[in-house]
Amino acid sequence: MPVRQGIRHPRGAILLAPLLAIGLLLGFATPARASLIGELSGTVTGGGAALPNVWVTLTPVTEGGTEDGTPKRALTDESGRYEFPEVYDQNVKIHVRAPGLSRLVDTYYPEAYTFAQAQVVEISSWPVTADIDLPDGGSVTGQVVDLDTGDPVEGARVTALVADAHAAGPLGTQQAVDAPGEFAITGLPPAEMKLRVRLPPGSPYLFTVHSPGAATPGVLIDGSRDTNGTVVGLHRGAEIRGTVRDRSGDAVPGATVKVIGCNLNCPLWATSDETGAYRIVAVPPGSRLGVLAWRGEELLRQWFPNRDDASQASDISLGHGDVLESVDFSLVRAGFVDVRVLAAESGESLSGMIVMLTSASGPVSRHVVTIKPGPAASQRLGPVAPGRYTLRVIPGVANPQYAPLDRLVDEESAPDGLIVVDPGEQIDLVARLDPATDHTSQVVAGGPAGTDPPRGHANPAECGSSRGDWPGLATGFLAPSGCAQADNGSTSGVPDSLSRRGIDDASAVT
Repeated sequence: MPVRQGIRHPRGAILLAPLLAIGLLLGFATPARASLIGELSGTVTGGGAALPNVWVTLTPVTEGGTEDGTPKRALTDESGRYEFPEVYDQNVKIHVRAPGLSRLVDTYYPEAYTFAQAQVVEISSWPVTADIDLPDGGSVTGQVVDLDTGDPVEGARVTALVADAHAAGPLGTQQAVDAPGEFAITGLPPAEMKLRVRLPPGSPYLFTVHSPGAATPGVLIDGSRDTNGTVVGLHRGAEIRGTVRDRSGDAVPGATVKVIGCNLNCPLWATSDETGAYRIVAVPPGSRLGVLAWRGEELLRQWFPNRDDASQASDISLGHGDVLESVDFSLVRAGFVDVRVLAAESGESLSGMIVMLTSASGPVSRHVVTIKPGPAASQRLGPVAPGRYTLRVIPGVANPQYAPLDRLVDEESAPDGLIVVDPGEQIDLVARLDPATDHTSQVVAGGPAGTDPPRGHANPAECGSSRGDWPGLATGFLAPSGCAQADNGSTSGVPDSLSRRGIDDASAVT
C-alpha cells in the first residue's frame, strides 16, 4: 500500500511563523524539534468499513526504523479519518489499535504486525496520506502434553509469535481455559505464527517445542484461520540428584552445583538445601555432560566423580527422562597463604614483586600474584587445595636492585622448602630478598641503563649456574640466545608468559 502524497501546501507551513511568534509573546515553549516538516493523515477501515474512535500512534524513527522520539496519538473521527497536522519528524511509523471486542487485529502501516516489520514513512513538505485497513484475526486452541505419556503439562503457558519476527514478542489475546495444559489465543494476525511454551520454575520439561510427527521442533499455524485441537508436545528433560557434604561428613547447605556440556540451556545449576541435597531438572540430552560443585572460596571446586578438571569429568550420558541419582560430593576446605616480601637488610615491605606458589606434585597447580602497594604490602594466594607447595619470589623489572628468591625456606613453615597446606588452614609467610650482586645487576642492565640485555654471543659467565639459569630471567628479561634453555628444557622455572618484560604486571591466576 503506497503512501499517497497530495499537491497542496501544508497548512502548518503557512501558519508556522505567526504561531511561533504568538507562542513566544504568550510565553509558550516551542516544540523540541522546532522545524515543521509537513502533515500526515489517512483513513482507518476494517473489513471495508470505516472505523471511528480508534487510536492511531505516530512514532518518530531513524532512517533505519529505530524508535527516535516521543510517540503521538490521534483518534479517528466518525468517517474513520485521522490527522497529524503538524509533524516535526522526517521519518515515522504508524500503528493502529484495533477496537475492543472485535476480531480485528492491531496493524502497522502497511499491513505489518510488528514494529520491526512496519514501513518507514518519510514526511515531506507535501501532505502525506497513509490509509490502513485492519484485517480479521484468527485464533488457536489446544493442549500442551507430555510427548511420552500424553499427560497434560500443568503450568505451561503458550504464546504466539510471528514466525519470521519472533523477537518482536507475543501477539494475540490469551483466553481463560478450564483444564490443565489447555490454551486459547485469539486476535492472531494473518501471518505464519509460531507457538512458544513458557514453563514455570522447576518444571521437568524442556523449552524446546516438538510437534508430534514433525521432523523439526516447533509448531507453526496459519494466523488467518481458527485452528482448533492443536497438540503441543514437550519432552521431559533428564534429572540429576545428589548430596553435597564436606570431608567430615557434614551437610553443606548453599553449595552451587552446576551441569555443563549440554547443547541447550546450559549450564544448568541448583543450590543445595539445609540437608545438602540438590536436584537439577530439565537437563537436555547429552553424551558429554559434567557436574561441578563448590561453595564460595571456602570449599574447593570438585568435579564428579572426583575428577581433576572438566576434560576428565565430561563423560556423563543422559537421554530424555533419565534420572541420575547419587551424584554426591565431598568438598575439601580450601587453604590460604598470605605472603609479605621484605628487604633482607632493612626489613622494608616491598611491592611490585611476583610471587609464585607451585604444587610440589606438578606445575599444573600454580598460583601467581603480584604484591600490591599497601600498608602491609602483603598478598593472599588461594583458595589453595591441600598439599605441598614451593614458593618463589621474582623482583621483576620494577625492583632490579633485589635478587630473586628461588625457593623460600622457613624454619617454622617450610624447613625443607616445602610449604604444607592443610584443609582450611591459613599460613602467614615472610619472604626476605637480598640485594642483587654486582654481577647480577650488570646482567640485568645488559649495558647502559634502560636497555635490553644483549641477544646471542652469550658466554658461560652470563648464563649463571650449571643449570643454564640466566639471572635476567628472574627480572623479566629474555635470556641471550646462548642461555635460553636450561639443561632440563626449562628457563629457570619461569613460565613462558612471565619470561619477558612486564613480568611485574602479571595478574593473579590459578
